[in-house]
Amino acid sequence: HILGLAGGVVVLLVAHTYPEEGVARIVSARKATRLERRAYEDGDP
Repeated sequence: HILGLAGGVVVLLVAHTYPEEGVARIVSARKATRLERRAYEDGDP
């Protein structure tokens, strides 16, 4: 999974997979929890 900023406003947690080279498939995406957002803002992996 990865945390990222969407639209400069919302931190999202996205679960993804790479079924083949050059292809990424999003499995799920949701708004990050308060703790996940804090970790993202603090730069924690």
